[in-house]
Amino acid sequence: FTSREMMQIEQGVFDRFKSGKNTGEAILSAEKIQGHLKSYDYFTKGQTAAVKHILNFTDRFLIIQGDAGTGKTSAIKSVHDIMQTEKSPYTLRGLGFTGKAAQELKDKSGIQSETISSFLNGKPKSSSKPEL
Repeated sequence: FTSREMMQIEQGVFDRFKSGKNTGEAILSAEKIQGHLKSYDYFTKGQTAAVKHILNFTDRFLIIQGDAGTGKTSAIKSVHDIMQTEKSPYTLRGLGFTGKAAQELKDKSGIQSETISSFLNGKPKSSSKPEL
């Protein structure tokens, strides 16, 4: 069961995601990403696909979802490391569903992280660098 108001909110989120499709530029070319992934030959197919998608996506919003222990944090850390190696102009920011998830992402990857709720309800942070 849901309310009309909740359905409108959910539709607004969906519409916002849709409006962000193909509105940006890829961070790295597929060829550069593939070169970096040689160092991560132990990654699962899912981790490899996630790294490729993150670094080569052109949408405004991106969500990585998976069960606990599937390697999401390791994949995100590799994205962070690749971006640093490439001297990417982007700052990587992590968002977690829970405070525990955000803290674990920060501790294990070195990426500044917060909860999704904090991000959506907090004051916009001004940064001289674009964020991913």
